[in-house]
Amino acid sequence: MDRLLTSRLALIAVLALQLFCAVFFLFDGVLDLLGPVVPTSLALGLAQGDLFEWLLGLALVISVVVTALQVRRML
Repeated sequence: MDRLLTSRLALIAVLALQLFCAVFFLFDGVLDLLGPVVPTSLALGLAQGDLFEWLLGLALVISVVVTALQVRRML
């Protein structure tokens, strides 16, 4: 493989991982808000977070956007 294709695939893999983490932490934050409404067993035991998870989710979303812009520029 040439280097450009390898770097593109690496950026796409990083973007996919970041997107997964961002969705997970934001989903967990929503479950924190719905904690009294949704039983913990239904919430898959994820409704035990705090503000740190919201901030981490937000940072991951920003990171996903930046990486997506880099991938778009490369393609």
